[in-house]
Amino acid sequence: MADSPHDNVHSWIQAHESDLIDLIQRLVRIPSVTGQEYKVQREVERVLSEMGLQPRFVYPDVEALRFNEDFFETTSFARFGYEKRPNVVTTLNGVGGGRSLCLSGHIDVVSPEPLNRWTRNPWNPVVENGKIYGRGAGDMKAGVAAMLVAVRAIQESGFRLRGDVQIETTIEEEDGGVGGVLYLRTVRPKTDAALIPEPSSLTIGVASAGVMYFRVTVRGVPAHAATAFRGINAINLMVPVIKALTRLHQEREKRIRYKYVDSDPRLEGHATTINMGKIRAGDWPSTVPAVCSLECRVGWPPGETREEVRAEIEAAIRSATEDHEWLGQHPPEIEWFGWNAKPHEQDISHPFVKTVSRVVSKVTGREAVYGGGAAGLDTRHFVHNGIPAVVVGPTAERIHSYDECVDIASVIKTTEVIASVLLDWCGYED
Repeated sequence: MADSPHDNVHSWIQAHESDLIDLIQRLVRIPSVTGQEYKVQREVERVLSEMGLQPRFVYPDVEALRFNEDFFETTSFARFGYEKRPNVVTTLNGVGGGRSLCLSGHIDVVSPEPLNRWTRNPWNPVVENGKIYGRGAGDMKAGVAAMLVAVRAIQESGFRLRGDVQIETTIEEEDGGVGGVLYLRTVRPKTDAALIPEPSSLTIGVASAGVMYFRVTVRGVPAHAATAFRGINAINLMVPVIKALTRLHQEREKRIRYKYVDSDPRLEGHATTINMGKIRAGDWPSTVPAVCSLECRVGWPPGETREEVRAEIEAAIRSATEDHEWLGQHPPEIEWFGWNAKPHEQDISHPFVKTVSRVVSKVTGREAVYGGGAAGLDTRHFVHNGIPAVVVGPTAERIHSYDECVDIASVIKTTEVIASVLLDWCGYED
């Protein structure tokens, strides 16, 4: 019996494993911390050109974006703007008569700090024990490489897709994706579906969390430490705020459940978080600090609005401080900044999700599993714009931490999944 088109494409992918590994390493070697994506995008442009495609740079227009209901000024935009921060886009044109698909992956990564915790150079990826180590190897340069190699596998196996395939590598996903996927949805043709190969251990991601940042500032009175009794220490003033946020976090974790988060035993009972991520106060050990600021991230699954979450957090802070001797008269200042994303959930009965589910089951040899809702993802920008979208990607460890790595075998399977989805969803001719 002749091999099926899927078998032929999968065989090509397996025979070119070294090309896939090499591409991941090339991308990881180019530092691309959010805000500094230009050099790695030049490399992506070169790879796409070698594939016979016609990539181009698309720079975000922030003034046009301001009219979008999901727009917010990201912290990376405030620091770097959008100059020299292009998205790379191209299209593999179909021969007609098929459904279109967008393959999208972010190219930015988070800082590798603290560097002293790494046992390897984060920008010099190495292969050990079937894994590739390096900053961004898992999140998500392996996924980007997988989608590029999947397209190449279709091309070089002699199949012509009926539907168009839009290919995008985008900026600032780690900061909200406003200048990346959100902007591209305003200027690129609408596709029939989208797939993002974020790390997911080949679970099908069908939901993303809402995410917002907020800053709490308390103000005391400065004084020399020798006469500290004359001052009011702002660090001490922040203590009741920290306690209130801790209590609220614990109460929300007990109260809020979400089926796709709780289906993962590693995440069960942790569908929502209030993370206190940054605190700043004082400038000299011998001075009573007059100002203390605390920056936090709140994340939550589908089920609450941004307005409801903001109101609950502000009420908890007010309740904890309104009877305080000082803070009752000088209440904490609460500022919402940066991330301002609402959650999303993709209907799993959609034909595209069913197509992906069949493919994942065949490639992995197990029943497809659905997940999502614990993190903010670019898929929301597609779904909020009426485009069905899912995440399917490789297995990664310690993303956003030291010694980040990605499992090579799972990257190969991810590439096979993407290639088969292209064949089944877009249709093909020999």
